[in-house]
Amino acid sequence: MELSERFTEEMSRFESFAGIPSYLVILQVILSTFFLKLFSTAIYRITFHPFAKYPGPRWAKITDLYSAYHSLRGTLHIRTLQAYDKYGEKIIPSTLSAAEIRLGSVVRLGPNELVFNSAEALQGTSHSTHEQSSSNLRNPEIYSSKNVQKSKGYAALVTTPGVHDVHNAVDFSIHKHKRRVISKGFSIPSLLAFEPTMISTVDLLIQNLAKASIKSKNQDKWSKPINMGTSFKHTSLDVMGEFGFGQSFNLQTSTENHFLSGMIAGILTRGGVLLQCQAFQKIRIERFFNRKVHTAVMKYHSTVSKLVADRLKEDKNAKSDLFSFIFDAQYSNNGKHEDIETMTVSELFTESGFLLAAGSDTSSTTLSALLFYLSRYPECYKKVTTEIRSTFSSLSEIHSGPKITSLKYLRACIEEALRMSPPLGSALWREVRSGGITIDGESILAGYDIGCAFHAVQHNEDYFPNSFDFQPERWIASEHNPQEKIEEMKMAFAPFSLGPRGCPGKMMVYMEMGIMMARMVFCFDFRRPEDGGLGQVGEGVLGNQGGRGRVNEFQLMDHLTSTHVGPYAEFRLRDGLEGEFEGF
Repeated sequence: MELSERFTEEMSRFESFAGIPSYLVILQVILSTFFLKLFSTAIYRITFHPFAKYPGPRWAKITDLYSAYHSLRGTLHIRTLQAYDKYGEKIIPSTLSAAEIRLGSVVRLGPNELVFNSAEALQGTSHSTHEQSSSNLRNPEIYSSKNVQKSKGYAALVTTPGVHDVHNAVDFSIHKHKRRVISKGFSIPSLLAFEPTMISTVDLLIQNLAKASIKSKNQDKWSKPINMGTSFKHTSLDVMGEFGFGQSFNLQTSTENHFLSGMIAGILTRGGVLLQCQAFQKIRIERFFNRKVHTAVMKYHSTVSKLVADRLKEDKNAKSDLFSFIFDAQYSNNGKHEDIETMTVSELFTESGFLLAAGSDTSSTTLSALLFYLSRYPECYKKVTTEIRSTFSSLSEIHSGPKITSLKYLRACIEEALRMSPPLGSALWREVRSGGITIDGESILAGYDIGCAFHAVQHNEDYFPNSFDFQPERWIASEHNPQEKIEEMKMAFAPFSLGPRGCPGKMMVYMEMGIMMARMVFCFDFRRPEDGGLGQVGEGVLGNQGGRGRVNEFQLMDHLTSTHVGPYAEFRLRDGLEGEFEGF
């Protein structure tokens, strides 16, 4: 008798005996097997996994859904910091004395992921409160070590199969080539060539703020409350449009392209979830749980493709933009120099699309945080306005050069805003390569992911006392704040990531933020709205138990990069500056 026939006969006998249809029996067996598999996997990951000894949220130990869920909600940076506080008692290497124990150095934030919270893990520099300890010892670090590579999760950020950009390329050789090409566009000569375009775009923001003050019906000429989170976002997107494609999106003068902000938010939300849970990548789950995100991704790709096509129709050097810099660049390959012009349209598309999304978020988030804190810390506001207004006598003087470089307090304010509200809040995962690695005293096997959570390490009280207070003075050397202490802080400061994979546009972001803030403060007084409702946008809520209970903390939503709502501010044009706006 055939095996299939015997099985059918046996199932028939079972049905007649138990009265249960055969398909229900089969379903029961399948479900039982499935749940047994889940249960055994959970037990293994909690008890027998190589990371079982590390503390962390229980659900995070069992499944990547924990991190994916909090990335979707924008609370992953908060949950990471809370994990350090609650679970993060360090596994103590035998070489350390009891006095050197630090809490919260490493926690398990996924079945196969460890996240660290120390300068040693971040930069490979030992940290100790003891004077006799050497701060110059170099150890393996997460983001510069040759024995780590980008996590497989970055495959979720590949928009065109087989075509990678400088951000999602896992292969070292591919990344090295792309980094070399892109860096040409972010070189000092390239940025100086682009600066006039940047300033003219920033001045549209200044003009809009001036109009709001001049047209104010208030006797004291304070404008109505303005959503500066949106204003900074639109300005930054226009700057990146000019830089990446040689054309502005006109977000500051028209509402036609305002959909771009929502599209980018959707893409970052999707990317953050898929980066945390690689299993979702195979089924493109956003098609099912959030159609708006899927639609935004498709529309964004279509928009960027059109921008690239339009730019390619123009002369290569028609404008001082990223395309012209790339076309002019050359790289060495096996001793031969080849034109970068051979980059395919798909490569140009992926590079431009990533830079547009990431570049605009970085500067707009930091500027929003800076305005939020200055409007709530009057002493800091007074110092930065005095510094800027005593340095420049006219708006035309505010550009790259010795004067803007001399604004030490403004730079300290920007650094403090980056520390408290980093554009990259959560860990950027790195996979350990063959041979393993030892980070902060912990031996990690090959194949597992590690990272540093930037928001958490930049709020580590070991390095930044009173870490939730806005204190620009911590970045300025003085009798009570020696340079050695500042250098130690810098080892735990990495808002743009580190190493060869760090943000290639760091100099451009600093240039944009410095110029925009200096020109705005030179022209206007500003304050938080007296209207209680709008004045509270962006704040924490007193008594909130979810990590958002600090009223004077600017609240971020942590997806792939940080997003936010607000803040609102009121502006008043300084007396005698009306003439600065002639010819705009």
